[in-house]
Amino acid sequence: MKTDVTTQTASHEEFANAFSREIATNKFVFGFLGISALIFILFGVLIWVIVFGLFYGLLKLALIFDAPYRLLIRICHFENLPPHLVKPPLRSVIYTIVSLIFPGFFVFVGVKGLQNIGFYPQNLIWIFSRAFSIIFSH
Repeated sequence: MKTDVTTQTASHEEFANAFSREIATNKFVFGFLGISALIFILFGVLIWVIVFGLFYGLLKLALIFDAPYRLLIRICHFENLPPHLVKPPLRSVIYTIVSLIFPGFFVFVGVKGLQNIGFYPQNLIWIFSRAFSIIFSH
């Protein structure tokens, strides 16, 4: 019985290493940076903070639950990962659930910022259009 737990932990460690390697590929990194820049430019920094927090939370949840893992596989088109999540040990589940406070903080800051200053004052396109209208109105 103890050997099953050890092999399950070892297979989850191998899975976590494969997951880390897949996230560190150029395709994922540059895709993430491109989409992040697009969101930042079109919608502003606070929307980017919210989207970053949600995606970071999805990455965290994908390591402990099968449904978010399969959603992430579909969204990011990961090809070298198994179709289903390898069940993690309890200590990893607890650690991941506790560490979800960080993505939650990003979402909280983004939502609170949008409540306080609104959508338009933080949007780069609106800021540039306002600046150009001031410059060219004289």
